Amino acid sequence: MNICKCFKCDTCETLIDCRIGMSNRDIQPFQFACPECEERITFTIGSEKDDLTGASDIIDFEAPFTGENHFVELHLDFPVYFCKYTQGMTTFFVQ
Repeated sequence: MNICKCFKCDTCETLIDCRIGMSNRDIQPFQFACPECEERITFTIGSEKDDLTGASDIIDFEAPFTGENHFVELHLDFPVYFCKYTQGMTTFFVQ
């Protein structure tokens, strides 16, 4: 399962589209750097507390991504991957 989100960096206000691939763990911590200013952005899925730091969540975001913003693939079992968004091309297909 994938979750699509859009984050806005707290430091430089860059918009970052993010596809998060879910693993088989109950609590899943994620971290990546803003591609413009390198601000650390961290959050945890499965945690009861709201722990997003370094960015704000764009609530009115609607998938699919348009390709206008920076794009990052996140998955606990793969490295962080910054790339151009291609629908359906998840980290499982990256060589």
